Amino acid sequence: MILAQQFKENIGGVERDIFHEAPPPPKKTVRSVLVLVGSLLVLWWSFEGAKIKPTELMEGIPQIAVTIGRMLPPDFTKVTDAKSYFFPEEMPLSTLLLPVPVSGDQARIKQRWWNNTFPQTIVGATIETIQMALTGTFLALVVAFPIGFLAARNTTPNLFVYHGTRLVMNFLRTIPDPVPRAIVCWGSRTRGFRRHSRPVHPHNDRTGKAPFGIGGEHR
Repeated sequence: MILAQQFKENIGGVERDIFHEAPPPPKKTVRSVLVLVGSLLVLWWSFEGAKIKPTELMEGIPQIAVTIGRMLPPDFTKVTDAKSYFFPEEMPLSTLLLPVPVSGDQARIKQRWWNNTFPQTIVGATIETIQMALTGTFLALVVAFPIGFLAARNTTPNLFVYHGTRLVMNFLRTIPDPVPRAIVCWGSRTRGFRRHSRPVHPHNDRTGKAPFGIGGEHR
């Protein structure tokens, strides 16, 4: 009970400090009104340039309903139908799917089906997508882990390394995603590659108080 009471008192002290340090609400001035009007004009200009009109969106709702109706119920015939897999007629199914010893001609047929035909099916493409996602995520973590420390000032005292790493990262962010994906795909000879990586940025002690300023609580 004593620990719980102390914990509540600590939370209350943090919340009081946060609201005490919070800046006063901004005053409505002519400048703020002009900024608001300018923002609305830019937003209207963006909608006009993108050709986004509410009337056209409303007119497209029936077509959306037709598309959803064609998707439901889902059709699994291409998954369950044996003809969709183009099994070789000259080879038994058990020999094709199981790791059993085969002759030279059958080995070539089996390898050709697994390498060329099966990846073109729905099941093969799904398995390959999962493999690429796992491989790409792992490689991204391997690359991003050291770069994250090099790009954080609290772990990289050398300013040359720190700014150099961030400069390279900023340059890579300007490159569209299809370009590095095409390079990696060409080098690894795969059909796709997903790259996810973010650096570890320096931690600011004051950011830990931010949730309390908007009504957050300890969990």
